[in-house]
Amino acid sequence: MFGSTILDVAIGMVFVYLLISLICSALNETIEAKLKNRSKDLEKGIQNLLGNPKLAEGLYNHPLIKALYPEGGAKPSYIPSRTFSLALWNMATLAQEGANAASAISQSLPQIRQTIATLPDDHLRQALLALIDEANGDLEQARKNVERWYDDAMDRVSGWYKRRSQKFLLAFGFLFAVALNIDSVRIADKLYLDTPRRNAIVAAAQGYAAEASKDGGHMPAEKALEKNYDKIQGLGLPIGWTGKEFPASFGWNWVGVFGLKLLGLFLTGLAVSLGAPFWFDVLSK
Repeated sequence: MFGSTILDVAIGMVFVYLLISLICSALNETIEAKLKNRSKDLEKGIQNLLGNPKLAEGLYNHPLIKALYPEGGAKPSYIPSRTFSLALWNMATLAQEGANAASAISQSLPQIRQTIATLPDDHLRQALLALIDEANGDLEQARKNVERWYDDAMDRVSGWYKRRSQKFLLAFGFLFAVALNIDSVRIADKLYLDTPRRNAIVAAAQGYAAEASKDGGHMPAEKALEKNYDKIQGLGLPIGWTGKEFPASFGWNWVGVFGLKLLGLFLTGLAVSLGAPFWFDVLSK
């Protein structure tokens, strides 16, 4: 019985952390979209990869890349590796001005290598020659090498986004916890002492997990801030400031309560920084 109670409290806490993380993740995605950070990261990554901003600009102006531009003229936030390699191959192997793009892409590998060896840009020339030589005369393998080179660079770009998102979640997790008084210690105490409330929240968490299993085990795409906020408020947990959180008299008791409050808010912020996918996986298991 005691073990079952502790497990139910844990499930309830995980569900709360998941809902808060979803709200913060939705805020993060909204801000990222408004600032166009994904497309900026991609452009910066390509500039670093090619080692020349002018080459990167030329790549973005290539018809294959231009076709990926969204409406409104904004630069794309994603470029497939195959598209990148073909556009770069075309740019690097145009032996003369006005050469046909399709024929340039379909040249033999020795001709391509000879042309690339004359490129004025040392960074790009050395990188492409290394990728071509590693292919041992196989044109398709050389293209795959270029694609893998690009994918490795995009992994670093994804790392920029993940680190920025984690910092955002950490900051917003603490702000959210303080603004709405989402105190992990107080919530856990409520779940432990209030059996009907605990059972209702566990049932809600089970329903959430069941809904996800119908969707192939993936986290439901719940981006609406209002929806998740209303769901948290509907759990009936002690969330929000009432003005009765601290004792009226100043003394050691007040210090203890204040310290416990800080601990509860800190735990909430730290939990949210782990992200919604983490808590969804924990809930599913």
